[in-house]
Amino acid sequence: MPKVLPHILAPLLLTAALGAQAVQAQEQDQSRDTLALAATEDQGTYLVGPDGRPVYIMITEHGAGDDLDPLQSCEEQCRVEWPVVTIDDDITTGEGVESDLADTVEWRGEQALTYRGQPLFYFYRDSAGEAPEGQGIFSHGGHWALLAPDGTPFEDEIAPDPEQTEGEFQ
Repeated sequence: MPKVLPHILAPLLLTAALGAQAVQAQEQDQSRDTLALAATEDQGTYLVGPDGRPVYIMITEHGAGDDLDPLQSCEEQCRVEWPVVTIDDDITTGEGVESDLADTVEWRGEQALTYRGQPLFYFYRDSAGEAPEGQGIFSHGGHWALLAPDGTPFEDEIAPDPEQTEGEFQ
């Protein structure tokens, strides 16, 4: 009988240990804010989404932009490279994030996360905890910009000031 006991207890102990890890992981996921801040030496402080990756807005109003609403401008291939940040739960914000600027908008049956009225996107090459790679890219009809905590885009690396380049992009 003593030899049977380890064969019964081992699977039970393994199941209990795995269950405890799953609960701990779930608690960590639930404690992560919808929007938080991260910083790099090059970029400074910027917003990150629920999975810890940088979030961007699509600026379509100047330069060679297409002047469309970003959720309309970013179609099929664009959404592969720049997926819309969607959420299922209430918005929570980390320290330094202005909660009154965070909201959602109904988009294709999902809740797209917005900040200062702009829909938020991830860049497919970014990883949580790593430096952002999408800042200043022009693609799919717009320029892509990180957001400062106050909701202003990091535009200095994106497009020239339209006042100073009048007629240059026409």
